[in-house]
Amino acid sequence: MNKELLITLKNDFKKNFKDNIASRYWNRRTNKILNELEKKGLNNFRGYNSGIGIGFADHRNLDIRNVLGRKEKLISQIFNFKIFKPIYSKQLKLTKYYSDSALIFKRFFFENSKISKNLLEKYNFDNTCNHGVLDKITYKNNEVAMLYLLMANRIDFINTKVNLNSIKSFCEIGSGFGANIHFILSNFKNIKKIICIDIFPTIFILTEYLQSIYGDRVKDYTYFKDKNEIIFKDDDELEIYCVPNWEVHKIKTKIDHLHNAHSFVEMSSDQLTLYNDCIFKKYVESASFLFYNRTIEERTLDYKIVSEKFSVNFKKYDLPLIEDFKISDTLLIYNK
Repeated sequence: MNKELLITLKNDFKKNFKDNIASRYWNRRTNKILNELEKKGLNNFRGYNSGIGIGFADHRNLDIRNVLGRKEKLISQIFNFKIFKPIYSKQLKLTKYYSDSALIFKRFFFENSKISKNLLEKYNFDNTCNHGVLDKITYKNNEVAMLYLLMANRIDFINTKVNLNSIKSFCEIGSGFGANIHFILSNFKNIKKIICIDIFPTIFILTEYLQSIYGDRVKDYTYFKDKNEIIFKDDDELEIYCVPNWEVHKIKTKIDHLHNAHSFVEMSSDQLTLYNDCIFKKYVESASFLFYNRTIEERTLDYKIVSEKFSVNFKKYDLPLIEDFKISDTLLIYNK
């Protein structure tokens, strides 16, 4: 783990704090994720009992203490007392039993879904299971992370509305730990120029994950923090920029396609205005914005309100989900 990069991002995040608050919800999450990251590193962050990926990774957390703040963790020490520890330990075992049972059902559903089978035949899913991932299936002796199938389902549908096989540059706002970018680069060889934008400390996890796959073709924050502009080179070499959200004003390059999945409804209105003014209005040729249709704590805005922040005409679609017992996602597509 690149501790120097983490420290640099952390210090500059504090300097730019007022300008990069994605939302109150994610602001509360920041310190909790950072504490887990500094304590445990990235080992098995997609497995059991990691609070690092809360809200954006395919992990399975059993212990509430992994997602508590420092004050809450101090109070939770009561569970280590002799009188409470055996009871709490039994509760964790029971929780794991139910989690494992749910995973068996989920695995069966994904392995037998018609959508999954079509995607597995159509796309490449090599090297999708690492960092202790548990939510996975086996297909033709290859382990495939279920999260990557969800990403594939989205991109496959978007590709029927926007020809992603003909573009060169792709920007994703809210890239999480990088699964979608990894999937795209594994299947759309024409795409060579990538910009990933996210908040701190997610941007650090994203950078580390993509660098573990693509090495120095991933440009981290230290590469451009002292530069005035982020511009792609005029060639066919792979470039991946991992940009913290307080640096979006530096982006000065054409973007063939801009993508966001789910996180726009979790942002502040000011953040959406920033993305529109700095990126969308100036450089974007096409876009896809995906919205879940359920009410949860993270959600702060409706998709209609979000679309009004971008003064263009969108086409609206319903995205069929692999888990078809859930309400379809809403997809907005823009073509210049």
